[in-house]
Amino acid sequence: MTLTAVSVFDGDTCALTSQGGVQCWGENTAGQLGNNSSVASSVPVPVSGLASGVAAISVGGSSACAVTTLGSLVCWGDNSVGQLGNNSMIASSVPVPVPGLASGVAAVSVALGAACALTTAGAVLCWGRGGNLIPSEVQGLSCGIGAIGVSGTDWCALSEAGQVLCLGDDEEGQLGDGSETATNVPVAVSGLTSGVAQIAAGLYFECALTAAGGVLCLGANEEGEIGNNSTARSGVPVAVSGLSSGVTAISAGFEFACAVTSGGSVGQASGTGARTKRSHQLT
Repeated sequence: MTLTAVSVFDGDTCALTSQGGVQCWGENTAGQLGNNSSVASSVPVPVSGLASGVAAISVGGSSACAVTTLGSLVCWGDNSVGQLGNNSMIASSVPVPVPGLASGVAAVSVALGAACALTTAGAVLCWGRGGNLIPSEVQGLSCGIGAIGVSGTDWCALSEAGQVLCLGDDEEGQLGDGSETATNVPVAVSGLTSGVAQIAAGLYFECALTAAGGVLCLGANEEGEIGNNSTARSGVPVAVSGLSSGVTAISAGFEFACAVTSGGSVGQASGTGARTKRSHQLT
């Protein structure tokens, strides 16, 4: 089996195969493996109805979603706060369509009961944690959006012009506007008004990959997750030590972040006790 993408969150993992199928493994307490059961599996199991035709996946803690090649969105697993977006709070162990998103979906991001979809028109719709049982368009975005990142407590959007805007919880300063005040209206992240190529949202922190190949992070830092050789939180983006250039991709989790360099190595700002970036060569 050849894989083209993998999404991991806590005790669950889903993989996208080269044939466009989805297979998952790990815990299955709420049907998040999508195989019409509640039995955990330590090996990949096919997700019902998704043997082919899938373009992207996102796993977010007991639930997952997939974007099909036709631009539709389906989700499965836990639904205790409406994270499946199907106007109910009943879990599903098989994928269910998300109403209103039968076409035109470009990307999806899921985490801790919150979910957001990015449309091909550059609009962002969110549901789940926060009260929405069906997708609701986020207001206050005056420009087209090219990417989204959801952490469960907040979410960020990357505009086509390379600007980062965030909303949600701000107790660790992760929205980057200097206020540490929660907001349901997107605010611009200080210092990230242009030149950003990719974003990644972790738990109470965010990271950005610049067009020049550097990485900056902000927010919570108790475990060194923003990678600046410190444990002090930051309400503004700070450079990740040793990653000022040469980075091609980033990803963030609970209390850690990783970066792939152009040389094929992976650097990690870790939440397992390490305070600085560690790296190893991929083989």
